[in-house]
Amino acid sequence: MIIVLFIGAGFVTSISGRHVQEDLNISKEDIAEIANAVRSRSFVYDSLIHPSSVTMPFKLMGDTSNVDECTAYNKFVPCSKYNFLPTIRDVMDNLRFRWKTIKIGDCVDVHYIGRYASNNSVFDSSYEDVNNKTGGYPLNVFVSLNSSEKSPKVGYKTVIEGLAEGLIGLKDGDEATIGPIPPEKAYGAKKLGIGDTFSTTNLALEMNQTVQVIDLTSNFISLKWINVETLGKFTMPKMILKNLSSMDQNEMIIFPPPYYIWENSTEIINITDETVTVKTTPTKSENLSETIEPIQYSIADIMFIFPDATTATWDETTITFTHSPDVGAIYQYSQDTGYSHVMNMTFTIESIVNDTINISVMYEGSDEKLYQEVNSTIEFNRTFVMPRLYNNIPLMYQEYLFAEDLQREGYSLHELAGETLIFEVEIVRIYKTSQKYNSLFHNFFERTSGYFPLLRQLLRM
Repeated sequence: MIIVLFIGAGFVTSISGRHVQEDLNISKEDIAEIANAVRSRSFVYDSLIHPSSVTMPFKLMGDTSNVDECTAYNKFVPCSKYNFLPTIRDVMDNLRFRWKTIKIGDCVDVHYIGRYASNNSVFDSSYEDVNNKTGGYPLNVFVSLNSSEKSPKVGYKTVIEGLAEGLIGLKDGDEATIGPIPPEKAYGAKKLGIGDTFSTTNLALEMNQTVQVIDLTSNFISLKWINVETLGKFTMPKMILKNLSSMDQNEMIIFPPPYYIWENSTEIINITDETVTVKTTPTKSENLSETIEPIQYSIADIMFIFPDATTATWDETTITFTHSPDVGAIYQYSQDTGYSHVMNMTFTIESIVNDTINISVMYEGSDEKLYQEVNSTIEFNRTFVMPRLYNNIPLMYQEYLFAEDLQREGYSLHELAGETLIFEVEIVRIYKTSQKYNSLFHNFFERTSGYFPLLRQLLRM
């Protein structure tokens, strides 16, 4: 089958806009060349069959005085008197390689050899045979300077900043040496060790603590909360990590009473080597929350604060919550579960019997009711003992708990921390997943949808 394609102003408009020049780094000369070629000529493409020759009527958009037909042989072939098609294809191929340049947001298959800059010895490689650069499997890289950014392609992950920066601008088939990459853009300038300190908000949730490394092995790290003497009034955390090595959930996590509803109302009253005792002084007794507030105070137990029906009283040692919602009262609650997803729930007061409140909950999109019973009166101490020691935290958790904290303060737990590195890379394949590229070509093919099969082949996408 021979496809004769007449491409006019729509195609020219698509490739000649200023945004194309900026996004794809196409020069004005390139745009002028391909625009002039497309305005004046047409394409012939032998797409599906392989005859020895095919003859068909052919018409040029320009002067057709001496051309009646064109013959195609298994590939693009110029008409005898108008040798235009190789020129167009050459231009398209030239532009294709520029479009296939690695940019931030792309995914790349890349072979690599990692070397120490100090002695050029190899510390890692994707090749099975490093000397001959053969075998093995390329690394699947998502090119981003934000290590926490999610890849648009499954199985592709970010790499160290210096390597990512070095990949930007390379093309399919390129081989390059990236580096020397300084430790600050590799695996960290300083390897974390015993006695080092850093700050984190992930051990006592949302409470900023300065901690010191008191033990570090290949599998575990132990930390101690320090500088507690300088801490003034603060807001209590909702959750505290205790022993992440335990298989017992009650040992892993501590849920303090809801002191946090009174901001900056907790202060330290006693310090030992292993614990800190704090005391909370409530600042208001009513309107404790603007919405219904489910509060977890153990792995299995939940209580509620009702926006219009919970009051707090206290004496020197105890805080008491008293709940008095009306039967039939309805409360809406939304919880951000992460990943841009919000869970909406409807709580209804079904009944109150003696000191027990029966509450139903329905999740948005479900007709099933779940039930929870809570006491109408809850008491808890004004004082609470917080741990200073966080012992034997498995290092497999450090990525989630304080990897960003360590990076911010120049520390790393990686074995290559402090090393200057060099990478020899070979670009195996580029997947143009960068946002600008996808947006541009989506709009381009929308405007030239009738020519999409041919253009896709020409661009080898």
